[in-house]
Formats: sequence, structure tokens, C-alpha cells
Amino acid sequence: MSSSPGLLITTLVSIRGLIGISAIATPGLLAQTFLFPTSPSHYLMTRLFGSRDLTIAGLLWTARTPEERRRALMIGAITDGIDAVSSAVCVATGATELLPAALAGGGAAVLCAMGVWGMRQISTGPGSGSGENAPLAGGK
Repeated sequence: MSSSPGLLITTLVSIRGLIGISAIATPGLLAQTFLFPTSPSHYLMTRLFGSRDLTIAGLLWTARTPEERRRALMIGAITDGIDAVSSAVCVATGATELLPAALAGGGAAVLCAMGVWGMRQISTGPGSGSGENAPLAGGK
């Protein structure tokens, strides 16, 4: 099972990296992809969102110990959980239409679940016996 967390972390880093770069480089295109209205006045918030995802991707990719990996996954999962709840609140209050919020919030919920699953695969100490201390990213 130790190869699964490696694939999981690579997948999370790739998704966050691609979304982060897209949000910074092409905020209007990313907004259109998620069916949000596009306006240059919204580009700053989209770029801030992108820098956050790039930061989390970098934190996860450079984590070398099981504890660092757990912590990076936890930060991502908490962030994604907040995003999913925020999407639901925006729909409930009428601030956002259902489909864009479902795309963004649903994606956040999936990433949150992936992060939680990854945390469960990593041992924080010796003696768990299931191989979770194996390297998770980049063979390091």
C-alpha cells in the first residue's frame, strides 16, 4: 500500500500546481472553466487563490518526513474543507449560483477527502506495521 500514498501525493501536488498556475497566469480562463463570471476586478482574488494552492503544493512536495507529509496534507485538507463549506454558504445565501459553487465546492470536497485519506496512510510513529513510513513523493 505504500505506493498509493506516493501516487496520491503526486496527484494532489499536480492538481494544486496546475490550478495555482492557471489562477495566476490566466485568472479569466480559470473562472470560465468553473463557470464563474469573469471580470478584471475579480482577477486579484483568483490570483490570491492561485498563490495559496501553489504554496500548499510546494509544502506537500518538499515534505520529507512522515510528520511533515501529514502536516502538509492536514493543511490542504483544512483549506479544502473550508472552501467546500464556503461554497455551500454562498449558495445558501444567494451569493453564488449552484453550478459554479458545486464545481468549486465539489472539487474542494474531493481534495479534502484525498488529503484525509493520505493522512490516514501515514504513520506518525514506529510500530504501525503497515508500511506507511515509505517515501511518498519523488522517491525521497
